[in-house]
Amino acid sequence: MVMTSTDRKGRAFLNPCCPNYPMKTFKLLLLVALGCMPIHGILAQKIALALHENQFHLIQSMDRDRFVVLTQSGETKLPVQQTRMVLSQATGYLPGYVSVEKESTASSDFDEENRNIADTFVFVHEATLTANRNLEKAFVCYQWSRADESTYIVALPLESMRKANSIHLRNRLYIPNRFKLVDPTIHYMAMGFEVGTSKDLEAEPPSPYAFACEQAGVSQLPDGNLKPLHMVPNPPIKDAEGNVRSGYVHLKISVDAEGYVTAIEPKKYSEWVFAKAVQMTAPLFLFQPKIENGKPVSTSVVVPFKF
Repeated sequence: MVMTSTDRKGRAFLNPCCPNYPMKTFKLLLLVALGCMPIHGILAQKIALALHENQFHLIQSMDRDRFVVLTQSGETKLPVQQTRMVLSQATGYLPGYVSVEKESTASSDFDEENRNIADTFVFVHEATLTANRNLEKAFVCYQWSRADESTYIVALPLESMRKANSIHLRNRLYIPNRFKLVDPTIHYMAMGFEVGTSKDLEAEPPSPYAFACEQAGVSQLPDGNLKPLHMVPNPPIKDAEGNVRSGYVHLKISVDAEGYVTAIEPKKYSEWVFAKAVQMTAPLFLFQPKIENGKPVSTSVVVPFKF
């Protein structure tokens, strides 16, 4: 399956404090194939990208002040207020699930309440969230669209979400009136990819560990090391003449007790272009987790990739 994503025409903005960054049209081509995990619902999802040194990078995580991306110099933190960001369309499937309950949105004219601030409205979003996996570096994005296809994006970090525990989300935002034309779309992200929710998936997907147990016909797996269940093929890298180039990447992958990828780090590579390509696929990998004393545990492994 081929995913092609482009930004919207016109202007794209990060948040109310920096509304004047023009966004040029770009195209990002990714190759993604669905593996052996059962698919309970296919939905159009988003990927979160930040522009740095004239290239878009997958946003690994964020806090209130910085985006974290992986570049050739290592983990790089980009100031939120000065970084261009885009949510790009991607038809695919990200394992994991967030139940969204008691969700509400409301807006009011802030300039009517406070005469010192003109052309601004207040947007409030509240929800109770429960995840079926640990989400330690999750964030939420709000995207408003206008008739001229410009977009306005606000990204905010979420609390650490522990499996089966609920958190209450409440965000209050001050938005210029020109973006009040349509209600925003709300996207819950992990490692730069949108996580499916109870609003858009037909059923809660099983964890990789649960799926491995089901396939083996057992209630728990015997002791053993990581085993891949689903590894997305990497896209071919071509030169200017269209010839496929060869290279390699050694990628450190952290996997939690459920079998989900929680962090990635390129350790060695022939060229950065190959390392960057792997970053776009590795968050979608699924593993049968490492089992010690009958219990699944978190672990890390260095995986070699050849192009």
